[in-house]
Amino acid sequence: MILSKLLSLFKKLPKTSTTEATIASTKELDIVQYWDDDYCQVELVPVANKEYILKQIDAINKFSEEHHTEQGYTDVYARDSQPTTTKSEEFT
Repeated sequence: MILSKLLSLFKKLPKTSTTEATIASTKELDIVQYWDDDYCQVELVPVANKEYILKQIDAINKFSEEHHTEQGYTDVYARDSQPTTTKSEEFT
């Protein structure tokens, strides 16, 4: 009985359709976009990686300057794995 009432309710709802406004707004989304937000991210790493991390920061800053445009960035920097893994240090 409850199921039949729910089904009848759904039948009364207006049917949705794609409007011209929806089509126009999605045309701008036909490009590849990548958004990476590191806001408030914290990573625990072994102190053995300190020098490596400092070198990576410099490399990332240099890469960022080289690939920055008015529209954003022309490339993505992919970090390598750190020399000493966090898992290998067996933090408790």
